[in-house]
This record gives sequence, structure tokens and C-alpha cells, in this order.
Amino acid sequence: DAEDATRRLDRAEGAIRHDDWETAVVEATVAAAVFRRPFLTGSEGLWVERERQRCIDALHRCYEVLSEGWRHRGDPGLAATVATQAIEVDPLRESGHRLLIEAELARGDRAAAWRAYQRCTDLLRDDLGVEPSPRTTVLVQDPDSPGTG
Repeated sequence: DAEDATRRLDRAEGAIRHDDWETAVVEATVAAAVFRRPFLTGSEGLWVERERQRCIDALHRCYEVLSEGWRHRGDPGLAATVATQAIEVDPLRESGHRLLIEAELARGDRAAAWRAYQRCTDLLRDDLGVEPSPRTTVLVQDPDSPGTG
């Protein structure tokens, strides 16, 4: 299952590069369903922990594809929901926060986008001692940013 899910995720990411949002969403949805499942519950060990982390990373990638896909397919509400799931999977990965900000901007809710940016900023400062990247910051500073379309 995990090997098939990995292939599907690769196809989903490839579909994005070709602006094939329908394929990206379908493939990432199937892959996410696999990566959401617990991996070898009750088992421990270095290999098991590495595989669990690989599944978490893959799930986050699935959520990134899905958020971007739903936004491009005209459903920024669902894009925001999936971006929130990405943040829950890995709160310190800035890309999930950026996707949430872009989804809120696509919905036309600049206040929600600003709140999402503030949560990202607080989290990165408190946990990592860093500021959001310029790529993230520009989204809330520039009303004509790509996230608004």
C-alpha cells in the first residue's frame, strides 16, 4: 500500500507541474488515505520510526498538493481545511501555513489570512527563533499576491 501511495503522490506532484489539477487531487486523495493510517502500531525500533516519519512527511506532501489543487479548482474553503490538516501534521513546516494564507486570500478573507500569518509567525518565533520567509510575508503585505487569485 505504501509503495502504491508513494507512486500516486509522485504522480500528483507531477500533475501539478503540468497544471493537471484534477489528476493531482485524485492521486493525492488516494495517497493521503494510505498515509493517514497508523504504521505498525505497537512496534518500536529505528526502522519503524524512520518509516513513520516518512509517512508523516508524505502525508504532509499530500495535504500540500490537495490544498493547492482545491484552490486552483475553485474551492478555497476546502483548500483552507486541507492546509489546516497539513499544519496539524507538521506545525513547524512553513509551507502549510503559507497554503492556509493563500486559501484564505482566495476566499477573500484578508483578516483570516492575517490571523493565519500571525499564528505562523508566533509559532516559528517561539519554537525555532526564526521569522517567516519573505515568500510567506509577502502574501499578507501585497494585495496583488498570487494567493489572491
